[in-house]
Amino acid sequence: MTTFVCCRQTPDTLQNLCLELATLGDLKLCERPRNYNLGPFDSKRIRANIKVSSTETGIIFGNIVYDVAGQATTLNADKNCVILNDIHIDIMDYISPAQCTHVDFRNMWSEFEWENKVVVNTEIRYDEMRARVCVCVCVRGGGGSVCAI
Repeated sequence: MTTFVCCRQTPDTLQNLCLELATLGDLKLCERPRNYNLGPFDSKRIRANIKVSSTETGIIFGNIVYDVAGQATTLNADKNCVILNDIHIDIMDYISPAQCTHVDFRNMWSEFEWENKVVVNTEIRYDEMRARVCVCVCVRGGGGSVCAI
């Protein structure tokens, strides 16, 4: 969830204030924020849900469009738009190492195993491959720990 704060610092009332967002990369705007009216010297928190579907960098960009109460819309239609700076999001900034149980790891692995599936043709049998993976994992774990794979 992303929160934007709009602060009005003039005595005019803004009507139909709309935060228009768009995304690039593997980000997706879940729902468009609704329109608001913003009174003189008022502020409003606008929340937007953004779904992240990979660890690649994404960009959020957009603008705020509004009408000023009592102002003709045709005269200043192009002036009632505030272009926002781009927000670059690198999901890896929010991921940190953690520990989990073998069961939790397997559950998460099965949930995400659809990603990056590659067909491999080999002469190695499954039991040989499993033994090789266990040796690699247990040796890297060090300390003579028991391998639960």
